[in-house]
Amino acid sequence: MRALPCFACGVILLAASASEGQYGNANFHWGYNTPYGGWGWGYSGPIGTTPAESYARGMADLTRARGEAYQAAARGAIDYEAARQTYIQNQKLWQQTMDERRRMGLAERNAYYEQKRASRDRYLQNRSRATTETLSASQYDPETGRISWPAGVADSAFEEDRQAVEQLLQMRAHTSANSMNAADIAQHCQNMLATMKSLITTIPAPDYIEARKFLEGLMAETQQGPA
Repeated sequence: MRALPCFACGVILLAASASEGQYGNANFHWGYNTPYGGWGWGYSGPIGTTPAESYARGMADLTRARGEAYQAAARGAIDYEAARQTYIQNQKLWQQTMDERRRMGLAERNAYYEQKRASRDRYLQNRSRATTETLSASQYDPETGRISWPAGVADSAFEEDRQAVEQLLQMRAHTSANSMNAADIAQHCQNMLATMKSLITTIPAPDYIEARKFLEGLMAETQQGPA
């Protein structure tokens, strides 16, 4: 075979050297020994048949990467919103629980204090009944309704209430209106007690004490029911 001139060999080697390199996303390799001997060629990565195809492949990869990034960001936003909504719901449930506990505690305290007040009122009522002196027959006769007023309420300032009580006691003695007029009798007795307090400086102390005991005894006795 006829040997090539040195110039021709140099051109072939230069072309081979220029052809070895990256074309698009592909790496071409020329003129290396294979494990089986001789010469061979190889490449790595995606390639395009033309520069335009390689460019299109690169743009497709970029678009896909952007889409994946947007998709990841959207998933992250959804997860964040779900976590935020869960947090808000948990806060609402916690607030509702605390409000319910406060309401229950307030109801329990009110019930406790109401029970204490009722117990105190019963104690005071029983104590008042135990310490109130009953009227003698000469002071008040429930069979006839006759009453003898003490000196402390003999003043004309008590006349209206005295007459009202006398009429109610007469009605009480001759009818079965005991439970009906007991409250009215008590009201007129309270009126006289209030008048006594306003005239405390003009009523002698013994008369004041006697009249107060008399009125309290009359209220207690008329509250007990039928004579």
